[in-house]
Amino acid sequence: MNSFFFSQNIKYNINGIDLKLPPRHRLPVYQSKFKRYDKFLPFIAKRLAAGDGVLDIGANCGDTIASLVSAGVDLQYYAVEPSDNYYKYLEINAETIKKSFPSVSINCIKCLVGSGGGTFSLIERDGTASVAKISDKEAQLKKAGATLTKTTLNDMINSFDTKFKLRLLKTDTDGSDSDVIYSGLEIIKKTHPLLFFECDPRDDASYLSYQSTFRNLSSLGYSKFFIFDNFGEYVTSVNEPSGLIDFMHYFFKQTQRRIYYIDIMAAVSADVPLVEAAIQEFNQTHF
Repeated sequence: MNSFFFSQNIKYNINGIDLKLPPRHRLPVYQSKFKRYDKFLPFIAKRLAAGDGVLDIGANCGDTIASLVSAGVDLQYYAVEPSDNYYKYLEINAETIKKSFPSVSINCIKCLVGSGGGTFSLIERDGTASVAKISDKEAQLKKAGATLTKTTLNDMINSFDTKFKLRLLKTDTDGSDSDVIYSGLEIIKKTHPLLFFECDPRDDASYLSYQSTFRNLSSLGYSKFFIFDNFGEYVTSVNEPSGLIDFMHYFFKQTQRRIYYIDIMAAVSADVPLVEAAIQEFNQTHF
């Protein structure tokens, strides 16, 4: 049997679906210790309409899709993952999900999403992958297939089936989420999807990039931003980009970190009641 299936792979059950995770993947540890970790989005999925499109950027091994499907089996899912390693697990887990939910639509895409030219590599650790730009010389020294170029979110969605209606965009790319959103502002302006993205500024440049993202979304009509901490707990909501910037400044500038990153749900005014209802149910649910 191929070494990919050796016993060191982790078997992890999400909503009755047995997923395969690579060795040392931290999701089981995090969800055992922090009961609300990565468990909010199903409360959104159950409130969407049949046929609505869900796009998961940084889908990893498909664990988020697995959590969503039981709440929204009639949604249309696209799962995007650039890592060769995690994409193997994503494809396998997508087939496992389809066996449990034969009617579900899941499309897997191997792609690095973002803006700007250049060549990039992925740094994998503990079940996640972050993007690093590399020089032309470094790219030449790497083996074929070890480097990636970016596809904008606008271009990728425009390549989908014309019937795809983007309703929920989730992005979790370990520090590159502002770039993902920037590369899709045209589509976001047209469709105003619910946005759930990680805010993980790792240096002054990315800190400024997130500030720009908050202002761009506000200018496109996003009127309320709901903040979750890195443990999965709902914290608060703000109406203005300045409030998000203040909160980001708080955790980014801490000498000793108590919050390592935040997740943000952004909504236009028409979707605010939906998100508020989802948060209320989420907070009242015992995990």
